[in-house]
Amino acid sequence: MFEIIEERENWMIINKPPGVSVHNEEGSVIDHFKKSGIDISAAHRIDKETSGLLLLSKKNSFTSTLQTALQDAQKTYTAVCRAQMNEEQGQWRNSLSEKAQGRKNPAGIKSLLKKAITHWSCLKKNNYFSLLELRIETGRTHQIRRHAVLNKHAVIGDSRYGEKKYNDKIASSYDFKRMALHASNLKISIEGEDFNFDCAIPATFLNLVAE
Repeated sequence: MFEIIEERENWMIINKPPGVSVHNEEGSVIDHFKKSGIDISAAHRIDKETSGLLLLSKKNSFTSTLQTALQDAQKTYTAVCRAQMNEEQGQWRNSLSEKAQGRKNPAGIKSLLKKAITHWSCLKKNNYFSLLELRIETGRTHQIRRHAVLNKHAVIGDSRYGEKKYNDKIASSYDFKRMALHASNLKISIEGEDFNFDCAIPATFLNLVAE
């Protein structure tokens, strides 16, 4: 079910499919491995709707080592966003609260706002969509998704922050029924060894931005 990108004695990194939660429900990543007789834990989380690189600890005692390594890691995501970008690269710097409030208030409660920075570059675009590479400098909840919608470039298929009518239209017109966000690269140092993991951009993303 899961493509293993790299596996070592104490950890592994997989390509998580979209629509699969990391834990806390039947059929989650953790549930899958436990049913296979492997007691594994997640060093971090990516949203259920997001696909891509997920780092897992094969020993409970090693989880904190991975979590510490992730604090200095560079995480890069790929997304297809609504509309054509006017610039080739830039930053989104809207302040965000730790707790998201959904479509009606993506930034969150005003008194709880904190600094949030997302760097983006446009890889490809057409009249309707933009394929973006995104690197988060801060780690607020749903940061990329919230920044995208606040800057009028909602992630395609985002049911929490995007417009349902628009998402339904895209699903019908393009047979695209997932959220277009993918954890595509992780640069990390684990116990003194440097790693640079890549996870290919889904072909369905590229189809959306085809000419």
